[in-house]
Amino acid sequence: MKIIDQLSKWIGYGVAWLTFFMVLATFYNVISRYFLNAYSIQLNEAVLIMNALVFLLSAPLLLYADKHVRVDVLYTRLNNTQKGIVDLFGTLALLLPFCAFIIYYSWQYVASSWRLKESSGEVGGLPALYLVKSLIIVVAVLLILQGISLVFHKIKQIKTGQPSPNIDTHTSPAAKETN
Repeated sequence: MKIIDQLSKWIGYGVAWLTFFMVLATFYNVISRYFLNAYSIQLNEAVLIMNALVFLLSAPLLLYADKHVRVDVLYTRLNNTQKGIVDLFGTLALLLPFCAFIIYYSWQYVASSWRLKESSGEVGGLPALYLVKSLIIVVAVLLILQGISLVFHKIKQIKTGQPSPNIDTHTSPAAKETN
């Protein structure tokens, strides 16, 4: 499971750097457009693709670090064992089937894009849009892998009553009090 966790961290922290380049590219495009009367469709599309990469490929890292969005009604009041049970159920009953659903229903969509060698619809846009669409399946697979790792972490958490080591319980005083 360490390999899966390390892969999620490596990919997530790697794509996080793209946010810096997104800011630079957007800044350049704005300056070019308003002061030099020039604008790059390709650069704009590159920013959109970087945004997709950051958003999608950071999801397994956020799942690993337990920083994903959670609708919290009772969760913070639960002890570590109960949290482990809730997380295990959520992973097995929601995350893994949802990822399988995404792969199943996006397969033809992505395959069609590959068959057409789909590129941007914009004049002068970027080629190889099919590579970006492939991220749908790649992210679902990465989330399945991280979900499998999470299952093992949560089983251990249920048995020991100790939170997974990847969870930062020291983020706030409230987090310390509930654990």
